[in-house]
Amino acid sequence: MPGLAGLPRMRYSMKYRAVPVPTGGQTVCPPPAPGLDGGRVMAIQQLVMALAGRSELDLEISVPPVVGRKMEETVTVNLLPEKEGMFMFQHRNYEVKSARRETIPVPTTSVTSTQKNFRYVRAQACYKLSSKLTHFFPFEVNGTHLSADSNSFLEKRRRGLVRFTNALVRHPVLSQEQLVIMFLTVPTELSVWRKQATISVQDEFTGRVLPPDLEDSLPANLTDVFETVRSGVKRSAEIYINLCTLVERLAKRNEGLAADHLRFSLALQSLTEVTKDTYAVDTNDVPILNEGIMATARHLSNSQSLLEDEARAWENGILEDLKFQRDCLVSVREMFDRRDRYARNNISQLERRIESNERKLQELRSRPQGAVKPGEIEKVEESIFKV
Repeated sequence: MPGLAGLPRMRYSMKYRAVPVPTGGQTVCPPPAPGLDGGRVMAIQQLVMALAGRSELDLEISVPPVVGRKMEETVTVNLLPEKEGMFMFQHRNYEVKSARRETIPVPTTSVTSTQKNFRYVRAQACYKLSSKLTHFFPFEVNGTHLSADSNSFLEKRRRGLVRFTNALVRHPVLSQEQLVIMFLTVPTELSVWRKQATISVQDEFTGRVLPPDLEDSLPANLTDVFETVRSGVKRSAEIYINLCTLVERLAKRNEGLAADHLRFSLALQSLTEVTKDTYAVDTNDVPILNEGIMATARHLSNSQSLLEDEARAWENGILEDLKFQRDCLVSVREMFDRRDRYARNNISQLERRIESNERKLQELRSRPQGAVKPGEIEKVEESIFKV
């Protein structure tokens, strides 16, 4: 029989015999029939317990089938080795692979993009959806990085783009934006597609009429709650920034310690090559000595491998998780900053702009006929109405 939202329902005909417990007067139900998940079993058993006044229950229950949870879309960003562009203006390209939407027949796609395209998508999202959470964007070249082509800088930026893109496709609103979908699916250059397509960059609340009772329906302490959350987010972001720095230091220390263990091991191995000459007077114990030295060298070599694996696990695991949480908190902090920036009382500034445009309009109308370009007066009038 049809169920909610067109989902088919499964019918179970079950008989439960309530068995009274002599000491507590409670009712125990026998194990449920196979094929039911735990949540449904608990609900059915609670119903049986509530109706335990009857010695035998004949229940026919309509239960929707188990619907598997939809897997999150994962985007991978890989740095392409070749540069593009003219000399002195070359740039790096990134290969973006993602699972496409269900409406698109091809299951996967791979597009080539530049950091400029990533930055453009975020800028448009911040402008159109200023009140929505927009994930933190990775840093540009600054004084800390002497060269934009350094491997460490390129890897950090690539990981930052991975975090940004995955947060973008998992956003409930931004993931459905036309620009985001085209960015992940259009194989051509995004700038070429932008010239051919029409993209709405208006604020999401432009032209939207809000309910008249919206302000009265808001809690009286909403502003205080926002300020409390903003203060907590700011402190949490600072703590997570420090945590990321500390984990990076720990990983670097492990890498340095692993390198020292390797040097120590190589030095001991080199030592076994000269022990025979060093103790040429009596070489009877040289093999035993070399065996002990080589055992120590092997132990240090194993320690070096373990330290490198630990450092790699810190960088690829906990550090990326901390950075993702840090980016989320920084994004919330930036969202509050955008709210303050866009919600400022700029009535006086708008009034001055209107007065300036009105003076310009009077000046244009006072000019003799033919001295004004066609459409210039209409353009100034339109700018006044837009303000």
